[in-house]
Amino acid sequence: MAQLQRTLDDLDGCIGCGCLSLRKCALYNPGDRAAANGAGPRFILVSRKVALNLQD
Repeated sequence: MAQLQRTLDDLDGCIGCGCLSLRKCALYNPGDRAAANGAGPRFILVSRKVALNLQD
């Protein structure tokens, strides 16, 4: 249920799926960096920070 809710909440922006079809995608997922962690909507499956391997 939580994953479905995150999908609903984030569906209007980049979800890290790799399509890079929205202008926002180049900002949120430059060069499809999230793909390094696998296929699919990476920002829904894990946090954006984890998907992009960002440090604190």
